[in-house]
Amino acid sequence: MIGRNRNAVFWGVCAALFFLNPARAQYAQIYRPYFYKQFSQIQHVTTFPDDDTEPAVSPDGRWLAFTSRRSGNRDIWLKSVHGGPAFQLTFHKADDYSPCWAADNRTIYFISKRSDAKGDLWQLRCKPAKMPGSKIQIRQIDNYLGYDGKPDCSPDGKWIAFTSTRLTGERNIWLLDPASNNVIPFTFTGGTSPAWSSGGKWLAYTKIHKIGKYTRQHIFLKIFFTNQSFSEMNMEDTNAILLLPGDVNESFPVWGKNDSTLFFLRYESDTNADDCIDLSDNPALIRLSLILPAADSSGDANGTESVKTRIQVSRLVSLFPAHREVLYPEISQDRLFFALRESGHFNICAVPHTGVIPVFASARKQYEWADSSFSLLLPDQLEHDDSLSALPLNIALGTFHTNRLLAFQTVRQRFPDENPWRVLAGLVVAEEQIQAGEKGKAIRLYQRMLREVGRNEPLFVRIKLALWQARGLPRPRWSRAPDSLRQRFSGNVPVQRGIARFEAELARQNGERERALSLLQGSLDSGPKEGESFIKNLFLQADIFCRLGNSAGALKNYLHILKTAGSDLWRQRACARIISILKKKDAENEMEVLQDAMEKYREFPQLVAGLHIVRGKLFRRNGDS
Repeated sequence: MIGRNRNAVFWGVCAALFFLNPARAQYAQIYRPYFYKQFSQIQHVTTFPDDDTEPAVSPDGRWLAFTSRRSGNRDIWLKSVHGGPAFQLTFHKADDYSPCWAADNRTIYFISKRSDAKGDLWQLRCKPAKMPGSKIQIRQIDNYLGYDGKPDCSPDGKWIAFTSTRLTGERNIWLLDPASNNVIPFTFTGGTSPAWSSGGKWLAYTKIHKIGKYTRQHIFLKIFFTNQSFSEMNMEDTNAILLLPGDVNESFPVWGKNDSTLFFLRYESDTNADDCIDLSDNPALIRLSLILPAADSSGDANGTESVKTRIQVSRLVSLFPAHREVLYPEISQDRLFFALRESGHFNICAVPHTGVIPVFASARKQYEWADSSFSLLLPDQLEHDDSLSALPLNIALGTFHTNRLLAFQTVRQRFPDENPWRVLAGLVVAEEQIQAGEKGKAIRLYQRMLREVGRNEPLFVRIKLALWQARGLPRPRWSRAPDSLRQRFSGNVPVQRGIARFEAELARQNGERERALSLLQGSLDSGPKEGESFIKNLFLQADIFCRLGNSAGALKNYLHILKTAGSDLWRQRACARIISILKKKDAENEMEVLQDAMEKYREFPQLVAGLHIVRGKLFRRNGDS
């Protein structure tokens, strides 16, 4: 850690001197964005090397109660949502967990195993602003000998919803009146993880039920009627409303600050590669926008079907993808808290309640933001360009690919009817799914997108080629497969170059590098010497030249990209490759080679800037100041 900090300070000073040098001002402008750009909005609220879970935000949004094992067993802890030290609230040797706040911002209800190994409901009172000096009062609320779990206090503080096995032996939602300690059942056919809506009229909860021959856990909604007697309750739960039917599992619902938003976890990817999507996989963090009808205060169950038809689900958006384990979402005024598994244990983290991806007004702007922020050229540059490795980009490849997937998923989810942007985004989503080992999921997405575009559109070719590549066509077949596409789009140069690139990639994978070079050269010779398709083929050809030891041919291509590429990132990528070639040219006289290159290529400021940084690293390595 000390070495990393010292290295960061050194390069920070170097960067400052570099930017202050007037002779290098033109190069500073090039690199400045790479010093400061951030790619993750995930904020770590706790970082203790043991499990911190079950965050609960006080109604005034100032305090965070949570469950932690930092004292050896599970206890309730408290800290400000703005940071600072954490204070221990419970100290018993038995487990205390699942905190929730009452409306007064001083009372916390939680589950404890002090008097019952299956858990009972307890109450804790303190003054958070006066911690650690505040007196803590703790008392038992309920002494049922059986399972009690996961409480949630109503916004007005008059009811506590919790899970219990009383009466039936099965887990159901029960309601406790803290003024009298009386309890009444709320569900009868199963229910866990209750969550009150902000208006106090609805309860969301999870329930296990059968769909055909499968058992799934889904989120249900139920209206809360304050004037309904026990005898009037619907014992069959026919007035419970299944929110989102489907062959997926869901858990941990939590309402936003109004009744039009619901957050929850959705298990829709086989993240542990056991050929089964279930609750053992990592869930995605979802935000659901919905419109609820006004609750009928009469409690007439006959109106339930009408209520069901009046619930409108308008949008389902992933806020955090399923490549990392997330549990226990909790909402505050502007942030969404959750427990995130990192390095074998859970920490509490937070993201903006809109997710880690900003919202734009159109699919085009959403796509352009994702494409500029998460271009694959950036991680490629980090992996191949040693001259840029010291720049404080503050990005790990794992986080990059996670956010890249989410950024392009967002385009498809938020703009379901806006082609071509959602299809272009789908191509990137499929790439990331293949990267994550979910090839079957990517193939299904390609097949779905083929139905979204016309057969005579250039996008159809891109999808088809990507699908063939994902499937891994055997050689006799792939050599003939593109012929029909080539004939159909005979006058479209970018499409022809895309087909040539597809064939060249497959030829390279099969060890036929000379054939790959021939295919690429043929595509480069036909049509204008410009455009994205031209640059891509030129770059691939240069990479193959490098593999064959033809440094001169590779340099010629990379320099052409520096002159003609419209994208700054393509030019940066070419710079990285050129520097890599130059460093291998004469290892014993590396400094002289770089100095000569700076003179030779002075017309390319991006390249010279990179060479300056490499020479600075060499000076440091050699002990020169």
